[in-house]
Amino acid sequence: AAEVEAFEALTLSVHARVLPTWGFTADWDGVREMFARMADALKHPKVRKAQEEINVLMGLPRNATFTPPTKGEEMVVYRPNGDAPIFQYPRALVRDDDGDEAHEFFVEDRETGDLHLCGITALDAECWYAVVHRPAVVIREQPDEKSKMVGRKKTGKRVRVQKVVDGKWLQLHHTELVRLGVQEAWVLLESHDPALAGQQLLERVI
Repeated sequence: AAEVEAFEALTLSVHARVLPTWGFTADWDGVREMFARMADALKHPKVRKAQEEINVLMGLPRNATFTPPTKGEEMVVYRPNGDAPIFQYPRALVRDDDGDEAHEFFVEDRETGDLHLCGITALDAECWYAVVHRPAVVIREQPDEKSKMVGRKKTGKRVRVQKVVDGKWLQLHHTELVRLGVQEAWVLLESHDPALAGQQLLERVI
């Protein structure tokens, strides 16, 4: 397998230099397109003979047939000009005390093996949560279970969140406040009911 991968990489590096001259992209898509266009030409005796001579020069059997990897097998795209698009996270990363960067950090409880959110998180700002508790969750005026109820969200409905406070309360985004007609609104993230101890009332979806 390693030899095949090395051969494919070498072959593509050569194709990448030649293909753009003839209007093909310098990647496996370009190679596949080239082979598709050459299908009829390769049937000609002179072209087939030239292909056989190239195979011999490359140390391959005379009648060897090179088949580019299928689209599903392609894991890495060779970009000889260094012009590949650079992946950007839609949300900025945060850095912990050790200098590691991520969207959020977790630590493992040594007794239970459970993971718990630790330290700062980039996902507390303007994210979405979906209600999983049945039949609905209560929206309150303040982050207090005894605070005035200003609305409800039914199971399956999504709510836009401005930030998560103490891993316990979701402060709703100003777009939600406009719908509710209030200045401030909060939703409890985790149930404190003994019968539902530790159960999440909502789950983050974005």
